[in-house]
Amino acid sequence: MIRHRAVAALGAIVAALCLAAPPAHAAAPEQALALCQGAPRGCSLEARGSLREGTTSEVTVIGNPHVRVQVVVYNAIIDDGRLTALEPISKNAEVFTNADGVAHTEVTIPALKNGISSGWALLSIGGLTGVDTSLTVGQFMPFASRIPTVLGDGWAAGAKPVGQFLDLHFVGAAPGSSFAVEHLDEAGNWQLVSTGSASVSPEPHQASRIDYQVPRGLVATPHKFRLRNLSDSGVAPIWLGTPATDGAPEARTPIFTPPPVGDGLDGTQLLTAHPQDSVRAVSLGIGAVALAAVVGHGALRGLRRPRWRRP
Repeated sequence: MIRHRAVAALGAIVAALCLAAPPAHAAAPEQALALCQGAPRGCSLEARGSLREGTTSEVTVIGNPHVRVQVVVYNAIIDDGRLTALEPISKNAEVFTNADGVAHTEVTIPALKNGISSGWALLSIGGLTGVDTSLTVGQFMPFASRIPTVLGDGWAAGAKPVGQFLDLHFVGAAPGSSFAVEHLDEAGNWQLVSTGSASVSPEPHQASRIDYQVPRGLVATPHKFRLRNLSDSGVAPIWLGTPATDGAPEARTPIFTPPPVGDGLDGTQLLTAHPQDSVRAVSLGIGAVALAAVVGHGALRGLRRPRWRRP
């Protein structure tokens, strides 16, 4: 009876560990496999700080020795807080890892014609398709561009209160930039309706804010508004607002939270947007397996003892 209980307990621990493991996925991109599969030190793409349109960033590639990969920055395209596409926006940066499995390079993001930043971009390797980041290597990084993503002002488009301060939120703005909200009048001219200067976050992935007002005396039909970058001539997509006496509250678009990177790439320890969590998860997994082995071994040894030797 005791033997059965010990074996059952050990089996429960092992089963729990198996359930905690990431599910099976389709094949990873060829470059990710070449860099990561069996890499003695694991694999990662490392860079500091944030990314910005029109700048160059230093990147360190770690993985298998003597492997050629392309380092690519993908703009995270977001719809209603959900990742819908990863669009490559950087110039080609090809590297070849040395005998230690390390390579250094620079990746440049040119000025984007119509690129809108959601506040995040993925630093990864070439060959990535779709939006599944579990099978590649790299990390999401805060990303700023001339044109940010407007999250809303807390009021419905069909009923925005007139004469009140509306708190417009947006993400993806470059620190130090200046913005204004403008309204298209009946004559077809854009008029300033924001009050004061924008409070631009020092981190592109965090919300920036600016107050504006829907002018009094407007006809209760949809009117056009826009957020304009005064520092770099960028204009965010136009939104509509219908003047109303009271207005109808409406939640803003949620800020995008990046998914994990590389959690489905077998045999590797990858850096994600939160490297500490990745290391901690690996350590806990190894520790749990070791604990299960020790507990199981000790229990079975106890079962083999003669009855007269048991305490």
